Amino acid sequence: MLIDGVVVADLTGSAAGRGAHVHLDDECWKRAVAGGFARSFRQRVTVDQIGGCK
Repeated sequence: MLIDGVVVADLTGSAAGRGAHVHLDDECWKRAVAGGFARSFRQRVTVDQIGGCK
């Protein structure tokens, strides 16, 4: 989820709004950072916004 400009993990899947499903696999994270998050959240997402999600 993108909340207040920060990507946060919704481990319960119950938060309202747009989300992105990301596996714990390193390749999945690389793809999410490279453009998957931006596509899912429909806005630019920087590495600084990801925080401690992984």
